[in-house]
Amino acid sequence: MSPQAPLRSLPLRRVLPVSVMLVFSLLLLGVVVHEYSQFSRAVDSAVLSYTHTDMARLQRQVATALARGDLEGAEREIAVLGVQREVDVAAALDEDGTILYATRFAWKGRRAAEVVQSFAPTIMRAVRKSGQPTVEKTANGAHVVAYYPLELPAPAGALRSSRVGGLFLLKSLRGHYVEMRRIAIVEGSVILLAGLAAMGVLLLVLKRYVEDPLQQLAEASRLLARGDVAAELGVRGRGEVAELARAFNDSARKICSTVTELRDREEKYRTIVDNTGLGILLIDAERRVIEANQVSRLWFPRLASIGGQCHDLVGFAEGTEECGFCQVEKTICDGEVRETVTRVDLGGEERHLRIMVSPVVGADGSIASCVEMIEDITERVETEQELLRVSRALRALSSANAAVVRAQELAGMLQSICATLVDEENYRMAWIGRAEHDGTHAVTPLAHAGFEDGYLEQMRFSWSDDEYGRGPTGISIREARPYLLRDIFSAPSFAPWREAARVHGYASSVSIPLRVGDDVWGALAVYAAEADAFDTRELALLTELAETLAYGIEALQTRARLVSSEAALRQLNVELEQRIDARTHELQLANRELEAFTYSVSHDLRAPLRGIDGFSKVLVDSLADKLDPQSMHYLERVRKASQRMGQLIDDLLGLSRINRQEIRLSHVNLSALARQILDDLAERDPERQVETVVEEGVGTRCDPRLMRVVLENLLGNAWKYTGRLELAKIEFGHALIDGEVVCLVRDNGAGFDMQYADKLFAPFQRLHRADEFEGTGIGLATVQRIIQRHHGRIWTVAAPGRGASFYFTLGQAVTVDTADNGEER
Repeated sequence: MSPQAPLRSLPLRRVLPVSVMLVFSLLLLGVVVHEYSQFSRAVDSAVLSYTHTDMARLQRQVATALARGDLEGAEREIAVLGVQREVDVAAALDEDGTILYATRFAWKGRRAAEVVQSFAPTIMRAVRKSGQPTVEKTANGAHVVAYYPLELPAPAGALRSSRVGGLFLLKSLRGHYVEMRRIAIVEGSVILLAGLAAMGVLLLVLKRYVEDPLQQLAEASRLLARGDVAAELGVRGRGEVAELARAFNDSARKICSTVTELRDREEKYRTIVDNTGLGILLIDAERRVIEANQVSRLWFPRLASIGGQCHDLVGFAEGTEECGFCQVEKTICDGEVRETVTRVDLGGEERHLRIMVSPVVGADGSIASCVEMIEDITERVETEQELLRVSRALRALSSANAAVVRAQELAGMLQSICATLVDEENYRMAWIGRAEHDGTHAVTPLAHAGFEDGYLEQMRFSWSDDEYGRGPTGISIREARPYLLRDIFSAPSFAPWREAARVHGYASSVSIPLRVGDDVWGALAVYAAEADAFDTRELALLTELAETLAYGIEALQTRARLVSSEAALRQLNVELEQRIDARTHELQLANRELEAFTYSVSHDLRAPLRGIDGFSKVLVDSLADKLDPQSMHYLERVRKASQRMGQLIDDLLGLSRINRQEIRLSHVNLSALARQILDDLAERDPERQVETVVEEGVGTRCDPRLMRVVLENLLGNAWKYTGRLELAKIEFGHALIDGEVVCLVRDNGAGFDMQYADKLFAPFQRLHRADEFEGTGIGLATVQRIIQRHHGRIWTVAAPGRGASFYFTLGQAVTVDTADNGEER
């Protein structure tokens, strides 16, 4: 938008009389000219307005029709506009200015510049490019032309169209101006007749409703200019002056609100800036401080008022070397953000400041000032320095620990510790001395590092309570505590070594005892070049390092003793191996004798038993009709005793073979094995009615042959001890005990008293008489031996007359296939 022309004005009290005279003298001409111009503008405005409205509607309708592909509809809209609005030319153009549709069908397909003389291609191109329509009169004022952009349909296959055409309209104003002249003559005559009557009234109205309100408005404007934002006019009625007054009141209220808002916002920003903890300065190109926050004023008391030079803040002379850290001028020159850290004296205290300078870019892109943000990082720097010291101390301690761990001999370890203290902690000198317990109470230096230059050879050190034992080293050894000497030159006790210490640059010292076991082995002495160089932290570090060193000394001593013990142990191992070889030979002889005994039992003892049983049977068969019942009873008892003796021999042989048989593990279905054994028992004793319950799917890894022996004994015992029951029940399955899956064999037979359970698995131990239940007492011992060889365990729970339950594990996890259900029969 073009800038407005400056407002020119004259005082109304002078203008009004002159105006009255001019009105009477130039009334007719003024009326005609005024009316003509008013009507001309009204006509122009009306024509331009409804032309704009018609073209906007035509633009929407044609664009909609083209988007739908309704080409006839687009052409019809243009034709209707030409007929209804008496338009000379109305046309739709493509992006090249070629007429697509027009009020004259013959123009279709031709360029608009060729057929329409008033068409301006440059204006149409500008409208298409900017998307903003143009409606204006022609240069001769006889026509109105309108240029509008028109979005053309997208080509086939394209998602969006980038083609923009245009709409063009040409309309004649001649008919409007003829009507305008007629109306102007009629109304001019009326005004001429009424002018004289209205002139007097006009003066009064102008005075009351124009001059006076304008004077009030001028006065309020002067008050507003002086800063009185509360100035406001009383307004009554309607009219331009009233509207002007209302606009003035609205402006005054907005200015008042804006000023209040700006003050509040400035206060908020000022609060934020003043409470950031940062010093913030706004500095111009001449290094003048334009603005500063509260923190800056607190840090720099010289900042008494805004406008001073920034180097005055810290008391530097302009251009001095101390002010060289300032980056303001460089930032203003090149616009780069800069950051620096410097030390400045603030209130008599040296502080570390982090200064960041950022340019302030104006609307024209130039840099006329910059923002300087100052942060006090003294605590951070001190913390970083402290962390650096702690890190260095930890490295020293870590190096000492590593030296102790790697140490193979005492001298190397002590030398490494001293070198670590000097290299990592920057001490002047460190040495380690051993306390002699031979009556001399001398302290013998064993290792040192740093600037020593013969100091240890020249000086005498002792831990006795005499002149040479009252130094830090002697006191720390004698009293078994760290001793700190803050200033060597002021301590009377250090007199024997003071001059040598001065020559070597030692100013303070600390000595830490090395406790090995309950005795003080020696001391670690450290010298620094500054007085009072050892604080609490360093003393704690040296104490911990001394403890580590003492541990290393003790470890080396222990290692030496271990070497000696290992030699003795190797000798004992040699003797033990010899004894084991001898014992192994004896066991081999015993095994061979046992095998011979087993062979003898298996063959030599069986032959007499078979003879006794055979001859007894012959006597029973041949003399059955000659012997009395008592004799027959004795012969039957002899046979049963020999048979029982044979069974006992077989069981003993089986038990002895258990220990020698090799274990071969494989997965065994215990449920199937138990079912097979119970089926065999039922087949051998078909007259018995026994309910058997076998849980399916129980299995584990074990030796199949030995596992059969286990189940045959357990299930056989259950079958035997339920023999006197009419309703017997035997179960096999699993149980969960203390989170462990175990196997179980349960019956409801005779049971036993649990107080005798410890005898149950011993050989030849029976809890029932032989006339009640037959057996040799070897079966459960065999079971226990097999389970122990599987690294398992077996136990039982029973009660007299209520049956017994045997639980066992086999050292391998017992698995249960839950898909199968237990079966009863």
